[in-house]
Amino acid sequence: TLRVFYSIMEKIGIQSNNTEPVKYDQNMPLYPSNSIQTHIANNDELERLANAMHVSELYIQKPDLNKNKLYLEKIINELQKKDIKVVLFIAPSPYEYNSQLSKQTKNNFELILKEIETNFDVKIYDFSDKYEKLPIWHDLMHVAINPESQIYTEDIIDMIFLEIEK
Repeated sequence: TLRVFYSIMEKIGIQSNNTEPVKYDQNMPLYPSNSIQTHIANNDELERLANAMHVSELYIQKPDLNKNKLYLEKIINELQKKDIKVVLFIAPSPYEYNSQLSKQTKNNFELILKEIETNFDVKIYDFSDKYEKLPIWHDLMHVAINPESQIYTEDIIDMIFLEIEK
């Protein structure tokens, strides 16, 4: 899947086939750090990616038919049985992604979140559209590793500290 994704990015001119040695940042030892990940994509690049990935065709099933929801509920249930507090956050995505999702998919996702929040008393932080129009996106799924995208890092840190203090 990742190879297909990178292939699409390369074909539409967003990612090069770089052969430089992989470098790792001391603060992110499992995540390769290079200049490509610092790139902030412009709206046209994000739109091309959304079209190439057929975002408009993505579909989330209704809560009662959604297998992923059932798996998540099982995980939450097991964690709560062991008195492990569960907090979920919905990762953000750019406008070019969010705007192509169907109303039905968005509605089904919201219904799933409400059911989980209600049935399991789980706090959900929804960042899905919080930064959608900000120029901080590396691609459709990732905020760039860039000083311009620090707002996202700061909000995640605030969320973590808020939960630790509870």
